[in-house]
Amino acid sequence: MVTGHCPQAALSPQDLAAARGTGARSGGGTPGWRRPPGPGKALLASLSLLLLIWLGGWVPAPGRPAKICLPDLWLVDFHSHVMGGADEFAGLLEVMDRHQIQAMGVSALIWEDPDRKVAGAGFAEPDRFMPFLRGFELDRNASIDYVRNRLATGRFKGVGELFVNGHGHRTPGDHPVLMEIYRLAGEFRVPVLLHWTLGTLEGREAGTREGFQALKRVLAAHPGTTFVLAHCARGPRPTRPGFLDILGHLLQRFPNLSFDVAGLHRDLYTSDGAISPFGNELLALLARHPTRFLLGFDLEGPGRRPEEADAVVAAWRRFLVYLSYDQAAAVGRTNALKIFGRCRHPDLERTRPPLRVRGENGFLPLEYPVPD
Repeated sequence: MVTGHCPQAALSPQDLAAARGTGARSGGGTPGWRRPPGPGKALLASLSLLLLIWLGGWVPAPGRPAKICLPDLWLVDFHSHVMGGADEFAGLLEVMDRHQIQAMGVSALIWEDPDRKVAGAGFAEPDRFMPFLRGFELDRNASIDYVRNRLATGRFKGVGELFVNGHGHRTPGDHPVLMEIYRLAGEFRVPVLLHWTLGTLEGREAGTREGFQALKRVLAAHPGTTFVLAHCARGPRPTRPGFLDILGHLLQRFPNLSFDVAGLHRDLYTSDGAISPFGNELLALLARHPTRFLLGFDLEGPGRRPEEADAVVAAWRRFLVYLSYDQAAAVGRTNALKIFGRCRHPDLERTRPPLRVRGENGFLPLEYPVPD
């Protein structure tokens, strides 16, 4: 619900109705929007807003918790990372507890045994961490057996983030090795998270017509696999004209495709705190397809930089308030839970409770059997 410390409390009732796209709701204990405040309350909310801006705006200062919009809505982060050792997971848990983040999809952006680290965290906190598998080369035949064997352990809830076209990487997205990995993901009912840029004209990640056609071939060839394009496939500026229309076309044609919004928080607002033109276009697209978008914070080492994590979460909580409550709940939580809920092979049900391997200094190393 909208509360006095949310940015929308300072808007007029007309602006609120236009931003939400639905009428105000109230009554009983059902979560919903509060009715627009009266003149006295609106004035008080506006003064409170100015005070907050004076104290530091919407980016919380180090050591000061971020204000929570939609306080009854727990979130699920589909897309974040660790950059170092297992001690980072304790920092992630602190961020999650502080901001009411129910679960987090996490992969390791390192090459020193990355999958073992996230698998250990997921085994220790199976309801909080959803480990993603990514410690393999995308175009080597040996990667097929690697992915199959690790998915067979039942400890990984996704594959990715795979850099098909991004951060200077270029691998054909329909490479034969990747096509078999996509098939395996469908067999084990886990999603594939791809960094596959479509929406930029920047040279290192330019989305080409050939790449767009390859993506359509991949989606058509694997209807039983859930694909998620990271960052809404946008990429760095300059943005391709009509980029969001391309996403709408793909969503209408391929029901096995979703997008996460990780990293887009930098472009949601203007310098004076208003929703930017890009933010308004994204809101419209989310409102048309609320079940096809996933919240992602793209956190990197938040245990070392908790104030950055606070700012990212605050930006997205503020943005979700512009959607209706049901839309915000879908994007912020339930879409991801539905995908993760399918992440279990029917022949590999867990037969014993998970081990608890947390130590005083965070997560202890965990050795686990992996078939050769």
